[in-house]
Amino acid sequence: MERILVFCGRDWMNPKAGPVEHYLHEVFSRIARWGHYVLFISHTHQFVRVQRRRPAEMEVVDGIQIARLGPRALFRMMSGMLLDRIHTNRNTVTAFDVVVECVTNRPMMLADHTDTPVIPLVFDLSPRLRASHDPPGPLIAATDRARQKLIHAGFSEGFIVRAPYGADCGLRPSQASRAQKPRLAVFGNVSRALRAALALLNKDGISIDVDVIGPRKPRRAPASITCQGPLTSTERARIYQRAWLGLCAAGAEHEALEMGAWGLPAICFDNAGAREHVEHARTGFLVTERDARGLAECLRRLVQDDALRRQLGNQGRLRAEGQTWNRTAGLVLAAIENLPRPSQPSTLHPDACLVRK
Repeated sequence: MERILVFCGRDWMNPKAGPVEHYLHEVFSRIARWGHYVLFISHTHQFVRVQRRRPAEMEVVDGIQIARLGPRALFRMMSGMLLDRIHTNRNTVTAFDVVVECVTNRPMMLADHTDTPVIPLVFDLSPRLRASHDPPGPLIAATDRARQKLIHAGFSEGFIVRAPYGADCGLRPSQASRAQKPRLAVFGNVSRALRAALALLNKDGISIDVDVIGPRKPRRAPASITCQGPLTSTERARIYQRAWLGLCAAGAEHEALEMGAWGLPAICFDNAGAREHVEHARTGFLVTERDARGLAECLRRLVQDDALRRQLGNQGRLRAEGQTWNRTAGLVLAAIENLPRPSQPSTLHPDACLVRK
């Protein structure tokens, strides 16, 4: 059994949680289900007054033990203090086999506080960071953009493990569960381009009902748009069962894989993240972010052409089946299990391999 200590600023129950926290929840809940111990360290959801000897907030969710150390402003300092305590009190504090650090811009240099191996799980990386020497273990890249930035920083591809976003393909979509009227599932905020595209379609007599899975209700939204708010995976599944097609807002392109798992052709605004999850004209469409007419044309084609919609949905399903969360969790766990465990403390660690220009 591996004992894994994970550091990330937010947990997946934080009101401001996003794709990074969703990734960590899907991956480490599976690793915990496979019999490994996972302790997840984050900061509290709201700012609280710091009190002397105030205990950390603890709970267990989906097999993962969560500890919230305190306010966001003190998270880096308190994380280092926690590792110092674990390092100096091995007889009273549970020792860990590996520390996983979530990197979204710059690392916290956690290896300065422990001799336990540290694996960076990189989602994004500051362009000012450069590799000073080769790391003693792997670096995990959650996105192709992160992999490219690590290579640009000077790391060899041989040290980088690519563990991409995945999808849950446990249930198969059914055409019988689709709504009778065209229905669009939107993940994220409703953009002006979407409102304008729906208005253009209404002028041509094409009406589309919209379910929005997002953090807030859109302003001046037409009656055809229903805001569902943040939903669990089970609740999202009900939305995707009824929908004809899906749309991912900017910053939520990873959800295109989940839509594909339900047989939905996904529309994304064209950027590096969208091109990573959607193959244009194969599993969905890529449109310019502010191009309302282009978005309206994509919606029109998918609503009116049943054969095209089914073809893209089937291809999206095949892509999702080859990129599941179980596969991603297996890649992360393999990187942890294959990590060299030196008998003597080493001064080389992945965090120390990154220096500013």
